[in-house]
Amino acid sequence: MRRFRLRPRTWIALGVVGVVAAAMSVAGYAYFTSSGSGSGAGWVGTAGPVTITPAWPGGQYLYPGNTVDVPLTITNTSTTASVYVSSVGGGATSTPAGCDNDWFVVTGTVTPVVLGPGESTGATGHVAMIESYTPQDACQGSNPVIGWTSG
Repeated sequence: MRRFRLRPRTWIALGVVGVVAAAMSVAGYAYFTSSGSGSGAGWVGTAGPVTITPAWPGGQYLYPGNTVDVPLTITNTSTTASVYVSSVGGGATSTPAGCDNDWFVVTGTVTPVVLGPGESTGATGHVAMIESYTPQDACQGSNPVIGWTSG
């Protein structure tokens, strides 16, 4: 009867496989059964206001029933926080006596964007003077002040 015998190279290979298998089982066990705790403090910044700068197009005037598209630049004035801008609008905040603020409708178009500190984006404001079907002569030649807002 012949005895089964392994060569020395085979024993070395089997030893290496055994050591690797043992190491992997210990690592797997430690990974799945580890636990811990801890605490820390963080700092939450505050979003600064954005500025909206209109560039009223030359030669464009409002009159009842008319809309003027106004290029806008929206700038994040914060030095530490990003802000999300998804809308732009506003309204007339100051008009001469007899010229109603409500006769001016302000909307806007902006692609929703996250502005990093100091970053700017372009938008378009739409300023309309509605037709009230009443005399609006008090508005002639005036410069209504538009208060722009963003969201």
